[in-house]
Amino acid sequence: MSDIQYLIPAEALEELRQGTLFRWALSRKSGNADQSLPEKIVGRLIESPEGALYQTAISDGKREVHENRSASEAVEYVESLFGKHYRQLNLHGTNADFELKAKSGGRVKLKTMKPSIKNYQASHDRSKKYLLPEDRPIPFLIEAGLMSNEGKLKPSGRAKFRQINRYLEFMKDILSELPQDRPLQIIDFGCGKSYLTFALHHWLTQIENREAHIVGLDRELTVIEHCRRVVDKLSLDNLSFEQGEIAGYSPAGPVDLVISLHACDTATDDALIQAVGWHAKVILAVPCCQHELFPQLNSESLQPLLAHGVLKERFAAMATDALRALALEASGYRTQLVEFIDMEHTPKNVMLRAVKSQSTNTSAANEFEAFRNSLGSPSLRIQKLCLSSSQD
Repeated sequence: MSDIQYLIPAEALEELRQGTLFRWALSRKSGNADQSLPEKIVGRLIESPEGALYQTAISDGKREVHENRSASEAVEYVESLFGKHYRQLNLHGTNADFELKAKSGGRVKLKTMKPSIKNYQASHDRSKKYLLPEDRPIPFLIEAGLMSNEGKLKPSGRAKFRQINRYLEFMKDILSELPQDRPLQIIDFGCGKSYLTFALHHWLTQIENREAHIVGLDRELTVIEHCRRVVDKLSLDNLSFEQGEIAGYSPAGPVDLVISLHACDTATDDALIQAVGWHAKVILAVPCCQHELFPQLNSESLQPLLAHGVLKERFAAMATDALRALALEASGYRTQLVEFIDMEHTPKNVMLRAVKSQSTNTSAANEFEAFRNSLGSPSLRIQKLCLSSSQD
């Protein structure tokens, strides 16, 4: 950084840090500037799966190079160039535009103007049609801080909004598999702060016009109390939250859909076992950490792989999910493994999507047992499903 006494207005700096500043531009290169730098650098706000980013486009004479920076990285980048390499900085924000000019002696001249950018669109794909509308107020999104009271998505909330809609697309795919002639009964295990639970309730009741009774279950009382306050504030019907463990939960009646997103380790197996025991029509599960199989893996043919901890860990996770899929098949569910990315976990994850189709599947149970034996015959929570299916 140069020795310039930076006088970037607090309002603009805060918008830049929060990822809500629309655009910034560095211009008027100084005499001692790095000659490899272009005459002007412009950063514009874009949306991405990682959240709000600032994209710059710089030409090297042959091609245009795009670079994306997080809000905090953009602050450092701008501060490293203004004053030392560029004498002018323009900032375009929500409530005002700012023009800063670096003068001799470390002085900075500031000019504040009315905002010149209105209705800024950060999205690359403006024609994208979402299951949730992005142009009118949605109470739970407003409460979550992703949308303004007027129904405008905040730039910092667009990534989560897109991820919520991706989740609902999975729900739309299985909606026809659920009962059509009565209210739906849904259990969401390990609901957490429940962005997705509230989204599902809103989509089903307000957009699909389905009556749905949803229960969110989590072991953490603080998140349950938070969700209950939101339910009360928004006066939502047929949406409740309870504190408890997956393994010991007893529903009030028949269950149509069981959801389990990122239940840790064997808690995912508990959710699958519960769902099968209730004869749930559809099961959606995204496993989190998988530790049960790892210390029990014992296969001579796999030793070159198991000798490396990182490979062994990844293989154990994949093998566990494969065994879960076979266990669900053995229990009479048509099962798929699909890619799922939620809003709190950036790595790609696997979703188990299972739809009830028949009573039991003996061949899948045999395949489960053969695969388990090839791994050293580990004792696994999920094998309870195959034992149950073999007794039917």
